[in-house]
Amino acid sequence: MLKCFWLKIIYKKQIKYMVFVCLKIEVNHTIYFIYLLNYR
Repeated sequence: MLKCFWLKIIYKKQIKYMVFVCLKIEVNHTIYFIYLLNYR
């Protein structure tokens, strides 16, 4: 199962960039974090 979402990084009330985070959950309940940086 793969769950992805956008994580907004806010600094001084301004959105500096958004990070596309993917959480990959295996059958053995091990969680892998995959970060795909997407600077805006």
